[in-house]
Amino acid sequence: MSIHAEHSASQRTAAPAPLDAAAAAPVMIRAAGLGKRFKIYPKPWGRMTEWLTLGRARRHEDFWALRDVGFEVARGESLGVIGVNGSGKSTLLKILSGAMYPTAGTFEVRGRVLSLLELGTGVNPQLTGRQNVVNSSRLLAFPPVYVAEKMGEIEAFAELGEFFDRPVRLYSSGMLVRLVFSMFACFDPEVFVVDEALSVGDLYFQQKCAKRIGAMLDGGVTMLFVSH
Repeated sequence: MSIHAEHSASQRTAAPAPLDAAAAAPVMIRAAGLGKRFKIYPKPWGRMTEWLTLGRARRHEDFWALRDVGFEVARGESLGVIGVNGSGKSTLLKILSGAMYPTAGTFEVRGRVLSLLELGTGVNPQLTGRQNVVNSSRLLAFPPVYVAEKMGEIEAFAELGEFFDRPVRLYSSGMLVRLVFSMFACFDPEVFVVDEALSVGDLYFQQKCAKRIGAMLDGGVTMLFVSH
């Protein structure tokens, strides 16, 4: 797994600033010595054996998905995590998104974090696209007035047509990506975490997302991406 960071276009072309001010861009994501260990039980009764013996009889093997990972990402920067399947990319994003605890190390994420990880996570297939936007906004504690103001922007960006008011269970995977990305991108995150879900979408929407992501970086949003 490798990590690559870039500054946004706005930072490269912004008006000159004193060096001390430029260096003072706030760090939005900081990780130090992060590690995540999973216990692998080769035999189905191994977990029960350890539990009954209070851990004295070890029946598991340790698998470290992450070891000693550390980096910092400032406001308006993007960071790409590249690696093969099983190298710990998604595990890292889940930890930084608060969906998983690390085994070792520390991390800090500042600001409003929105994560587009596994496709369809947090989406109710029985609700319409519009209803899912409202439902997600409530989970994120957004006031109804804010959601009402954003609904038109989300609907226009997703370009789902009449399917925006149809149950999500009728969506293709590409349509689902359109809904979820549009929703999170329009909710004005300060830190935006994106797994490989965007690879499911069609080329037109991928290009549209890339343009939107560029605008978000120009606006000071901090981005985390993973890819092969």
